[in-house]
Amino acid sequence: MWGLFSNGILKEVFRSRLEAENCITDYPDAEVREIYSCPLQEKRKKKKLTQAALAEKAEVSKRMIESYEQGSKDICKAECLTVWKMAKVLGCHAEELIPEESR
Repeated sequence: MWGLFSNGILKEVFRSRLEAENCITDYPDAEVREIYSCPLQEKRKKKKLTQAALAEKAEVSKRMIESYEQGSKDICKAECLTVWKMAKVLGCHAEELIPEESR
């Protein structure tokens, strides 16, 4: 199935859809994953934390973190306290968890 993405046109359609939906995916195309990375996920991985560990330390649900990283929930619409707690655990400013295109 993923061989279909070697077609440049289909890959561009896929990227456009991801961009429109602000999705984070786990598809095998590393180039697409890199373009649509999530600041929350990047910072979490740099700290070598699992979603469960971050959730526990920030006192938020793992499902919430999953939703923000996958793009099914918009972190820009999260409660300030929630973003602040995650940022504190990750050792960064809250605004650093917001995707650049949303700032």
